[in-house]
Amino acid sequence: MVVPKITYSLYSQAIPGMVDVSERHGYQLLICQTDDSYEKEVRQVQSLLSSRVSGIILSVSANTTQFDHLHRIQNKNVPLVLFNRDCEEINCSKVTIDK
Repeated sequence: MVVPKITYSLYSQAIPGMVDVSERHGYQLLICQTDDSYEKEVRQVQSLLSSRVSGIILSVSANTTQFDHLHRIQNKNVPLVLFNRDCEEINCSKVTIDK
């Protein structure tokens, strides 16, 4: 899971449930924090791909305007779910709040 700040209310409330569900299905949830930095987001995605994770849940940084790293996830056939922050440029599963 890649999030801007673990301390943001939505993420700090959602993470315990995600950990619980992940563990019940035999997975471990790794949590990366980008500090809303596009550069950190790209590095963390590359690190997760290099570690051969089973999937990535990602909330894009507020500074993300290029999406090659997200296309790279999809090109490697790694499941991608965008969480909270939508990105219309990427066709994948998304979990967002209705407005």
